[in-house]
Amino acid sequence: MTLMLLSGGLMLVVSTLACVILVVAHTRLSVPVDPRQAALADLLPQANCGGCGFPSCAEYALALAEDRTTADRCSVGGPPVTAALAKYLGISLTPNAPYRPVIHCSAKRPDRLRQGDYKGIPTCTAANVIGGVQGCTYGCLGFGDCVAVCDFDAIHMDDGLPVVDYEKCTGCGACVRACPRHIIEQVPFKTDRVMVVGCSNHDPGKAVR
Repeated sequence: MTLMLLSGGLMLVVSTLACVILVVAHTRLSVPVDPRQAALADLLPQANCGGCGFPSCAEYALALAEDRTTADRCSVGGPPVTAALAKYLGISLTPNAPYRPVIHCSAKRPDRLRQGDYKGIPTCTAANVIGGVQGCTYGCLGFGDCVAVCDFDAIHMDDGLPVVDYEKCTGCGACVRACPRHIIEQVPFKTDRVMVVGCSNHDPGKAVR
């Protein structure tokens, strides 16, 4: 009986001491949070797409609160979010044209010169590393890495070539970062018609022909 009481008392002392240590550590080591960060984060769409250049909306809000970035980087929220952020920060911004992806390749699967029957991992990244999949070393590989990373269902494959649904696209840039051959580019979308070069080949015309 005495041994049980001693054991219980010892456990009580140890747990109390641990609680005191945790409280002191929390008080001494806690980092003060800028209240503006939470307010700015509430204005963001919380898509965490990375289009702003930060890993999450919370990180973008922190950068805004610390004046390390600009308020016009949220492509998902667009002009309404930019206006709300600018109003909260007490600044004025000139609206910029939204950026959207364009595909610098127009060769669908039947139009491509095949070099071999690829049996590897069905991703553009893997096929690009191995090489020898098709004659053009610049064009789309057609495995849809760009489709896989889109959180907004704004891009799909049409006979081996990505097609962007601009009604759904937010311009987050995930597809641009996913393409190992860099055939997808973000360009400003204005009211005028956008002219796009449907090829990424850098070789001289004589060599291509």
